[in-house]
Amino acid sequence: MAYLRVLLLVFIAQKLAAQITPNTLSQDPVFRTVLAARLVYPFDALYKEIYARVYAGFEVDEKGHLFNISILNHMSRGTRYGFEPNTIAALKKLPPLNPHYQGRYILPIAFIYVDSRHLDNPYIPKDSISMGGLANYILLDEIKVIGGNVDRKERLRAVERTKAQ
Repeated sequence: MAYLRVLLLVFIAQKLAAQITPNTLSQDPVFRTVLAARLVYPFDALYKEIYARVYAGFEVDEKGHLFNISILNHMSRGTRYGFEPNTIAALKKLPPLNPHYQGRYILPIAFIYVDSRHLDNPYIPKDSISMGGLANYILLDEIKVIGGNVDRKERLRAVERTKAQ
């Protein structure tokens, strides 16, 4: 009888653990929190009031390590103003992920610029990527990096106002 109780407890614990683990990499709080903290708006882009969307491709191996990190939508302003190097550096610094995320991913990152003269209309990039040839990649939810010439709270409010519209 005690054996059945232990077996039942192990089964329930496994079910609860499976429910706690996020199903997708986009929902993983560690991935999103750590990456968002490491992604910074490039200083040169802030100074020149440049905004962009970068699509980063990467793979996760059976140990949870990222490799084959690349930018899928190369653009001259992405390299010149630091969007692409900052994105690659942030992805390379990520700690190992849960191995069950093994696969190939596309991560869109929007570098949104908020100008004090146009608080009600932040500059949100319109760049997109063609999924042709990328069918075996998993498209993750976009991460937003907000920069501008106003304080952080005002930048966040401006972006929230555009979501409400």
